[in-house]
Amino acid sequence: MINEIKNRYQDKLFIVFSIICLIMFICPFFSLLKSDGQSLNYIYNDGQVADGVLVIILVAAIYLLNLFNLSKSSLIPLSLLTLLLGFLFYNLCNEELIKYATFNLYLMYVCLVAIFVFNILFIVKKNR
Repeated sequence: MINEIKNRYQDKLFIVFSIICLIMFICPFFSLLKSDGQSLNYIYNDGQVADGVLVIILVAAIYLLNLFNLSKSSLIPLSLLTLLLGFLFYNLCNEELIKYATFNLYLMYVCLVAIFVFNILFIVKKNR
């Protein structure tokens, strides 16, 4: 099992996937919305823990499942992450707050698409 993990880190595709997961992991810590000197964080706002904690947990689960070569199983947390970020985008568009979005919000969606593509590539590669 340890040799299998070492082989995963020698795969260039998995290294790029790891970097994308790391970026997605740290994105919720930065401000997602900014207006008139106020910023909205996705981890902790107004004394409440926000949904960004779930994003971090789901990205960690996706990464660990792919690390142990369980790409098909990682589709479950990936679909939950897609739903969570889909609801966030829907709510921001509904309340017309999307105009205050920062680069980090869009970076999370780019990373989400990249993680989805890499996960499909891992599944196809495993089935060959």
